[in-house]
Amino acid sequence: MNRFRMNGAQNGGGERRTTNLGMIIEECCEGEPNASHFVMSIDNPAGMNEQMHAVPIHRRAFIKETFINDLVADPAKLSKAQKPLILGDIIRWECPDGVNKRGEITTFMREQNCYTTTCKHGQFEIIVGGVRQPDTNRLWCDLLGYVLLSADVVNLILPDVWLDCRIQIEMDSGTRLIRRSFAGVDSVPEGNQHLVMGAPWNAHRPAFAMPLFYDSEDDIVGTSSKHTTIPAEAVNIIGIATSERKLFCPDEKWSKYEFIVPVLDQLRKFELGKVYKFSAFLSEIGPVYLVSNYAPLPNEPATRLTDQGNIWATVKCHDVYRSVWHSKKFGNLDDPLGLLAMYQFTRYASSSLTVGIEDATSSRGKNFRYRIVEFLNEKKEKVDNWMVDNEIKVDCNFAIFIDKDKAFSANYPEVIFYANPNETEDFEVGLRVKFTAVYSKELKKLIILVWAPIKRFDLKVPAVKKFIKDAGASQWMFFVKTSVPRDFPEMLECEEFGLIDDRNVILEVKRPNSYNVWVTWAYEPKKEKYRLARTSFQVVKEGEEEPQDKEGEPLVATEGSMKNPSSRSNAPSEAGFSTHPQPQPPIERMATMSVENRVERADRGRDEEVEGSEANEASISEAAMLRHSHVNELCQELTDIFVAHQSKSVSIENILDCLYFRTEKVCETFDIQFTNKLYTKMLRKMCIIHLAFYFPHYFHYNPYEKMMSISDRALHKFASEKPVDVSDDDDDAGRMLSSLSPDRANGHSVATMIPPPGLSAAGPPSHSGQAQAKLLPAPSRFSLPQVPK
Repeated sequence: MNRFRMNGAQNGGGERRTTNLGMIIEECCEGEPNASHFVMSIDNPAGMNEQMHAVPIHRRAFIKETFINDLVADPAKLSKAQKPLILGDIIRWECPDGVNKRGEITTFMREQNCYTTTCKHGQFEIIVGGVRQPDTNRLWCDLLGYVLLSADVVNLILPDVWLDCRIQIEMDSGTRLIRRSFAGVDSVPEGNQHLVMGAPWNAHRPAFAMPLFYDSEDDIVGTSSKHTTIPAEAVNIIGIATSERKLFCPDEKWSKYEFIVPVLDQLRKFELGKVYKFSAFLSEIGPVYLVSNYAPLPNEPATRLTDQGNIWATVKCHDVYRSVWHSKKFGNLDDPLGLLAMYQFTRYASSSLTVGIEDATSSRGKNFRYRIVEFLNEKKEKVDNWMVDNEIKVDCNFAIFIDKDKAFSANYPEVIFYANPNETEDFEVGLRVKFTAVYSKELKKLIILVWAPIKRFDLKVPAVKKFIKDAGASQWMFFVKTSVPRDFPEMLECEEFGLIDDRNVILEVKRPNSYNVWVTWAYEPKKEKYRLARTSFQVVKEGEEEPQDKEGEPLVATEGSMKNPSSRSNAPSEAGFSTHPQPQPPIERMATMSVENRVERADRGRDEEVEGSEANEASISEAAMLRHSHVNELCQELTDIFVAHQSKSVSIENILDCLYFRTEKVCETFDIQFTNKLYTKMLRKMCIIHLAFYFPHYFHYNPYEKMMSISDRALHKFASEKPVDVSDDDDDAGRMLSSLSPDRANGHSVATMIPPPGLSAAGPPSHSGQAQAKLLPAPSRFSLPQVPK
């Protein structure tokens, strides 16, 4: 049974006393003469599993022994004690005092019920908040932990979207085992989408990407001005159905965003090509809008479709990257089936083509949302006839052998060059060569006629062959040095393979410098009709160490959520924090519960979190970073500013006005590149934002509101002074602020600080209604440490 300690109290026998919280899920049944009701423990959602048993309530619990002698004096007490329990009621009981030797509850207290429950046709259901975990058939609920979903339901629910779900609760009368099953979606609450960040797999990552370039505000990925001005909602706009659940808005303001129906209604699927009027709100995970309501516009002309039912589009090959196709209406596209591979060798290479495209899950929310799946006959016949009448020859080109009979050239990234069938020796995998090839009309392949190795000091590319479960076969993997192309910042690029898709976000933060990575041919996963990567090669692993060969686990993860964060853990972990209220455990919603009870829950939550390997790695990384004195000082000084403002959320501009630190040291530790802008406001801002990246348990940055938030753990760890009556494990940060003396509670009005290099001791000019920073040597609760002269 899941429990939390109550102030560490012990009874006379030395057994620890605990307090438990539960919900009534079953009334008395046959074969249970002493049990009146059965309870499902809801103390710890992370600990719930399929082997959880219901706890019986003894009938004696409704007649308190202490009341027997008071029946005449105060019969109202007896009436209240005997009030019947109904399904869905919440109770609290203590162990071992409130439980007999058979494990039956004999004494309990009623608690306030915060959940909606129903009982129809003998089926008990509860409405709770939940979110589907990407790449799995599991739904995580804030009250009930993980609930399995059927295969048909998984395809209807979008991952990383907060839902109000109906969960059916049943108890086996013989074994008392509790079964939880998904019964449907009640609603998609727009105001609760921030609770997605409290799911276990989202706890260790920032909500948005960290900076990429540092020259200006507009070069910050995830926090640039164009992202901070994204409207929170779109009301009554016009869009075209590009799939059964997705809409495309041709308006220039909205064309770069995806509009997706979060829960697909089988009876209200979009009709491809038809025009709809709809409204949507911004998702918490990324620049994607969730459609809240929609209606067809039958009088509007539908978008043209191909004979095969795909969207008709005109595309042209990219001027630099031959694997990229561009449509003025639909943006960048790729050709996963290789339908246009030979087109670049014909006389029509510089003209436009008509194709059929499909709306797929966006690789990164910016590029390659649509994919070419059909080459229309009107131009295909001309290309085929030209290839019959003319010879195709590729002369003196550069390539690398990627298999014993195959070569790949970055100049022609959508085709494979094959060994001559008469060749007796196998190619040496990884060898760089210069070659000449011709197109065989019989084999319909490009055949290498002659080749010679390139005489360079790095003649071969390191290569290893490993098994990939998702591909169902072994593949060659190559170790290359890559860079980030400015035109496609979500990808990588190298001289051997050209553009490389990082579809699983192996490199979560890409900066304009080089990366050493392992890459492999973009395979077609099982049960997929084409490759998921948008380029011919995809990233497998960062670093020089060879990828592991494990048949039990895929080397490359499958397609992620809407924005594909793949480095996730299924283990329960701390929910983190946000500028919005986080999904609180059920016990903390009970108004009558004491602070001591919450202390134990926080203890247990952190103990369970450390059990996960990902949590261990994060803790080790945080500890290593905090060993730098300047980083630890920055955390302490930033925490003092939150305490001074008596708020857990402070704007980044207010923080910059009150906080100065050793910028050059912090930039060096956080690997922030800079040139001659050592003490600019922009650079100092980047240092503060990086704290949210390196310490997700302590700080959080909301780029939309430009607000920095702090967690309770950070307040207890970094605050300069703490009241003596507050425990380090107490998660009620309000007590810390309220217990400060009046002069310290108002400490944000006068702060002692040192000026940064380049600023005089006069300090910044004061503004009406704002606090003025004074450069005084007097000690203060919120003063920053003095730098020795």
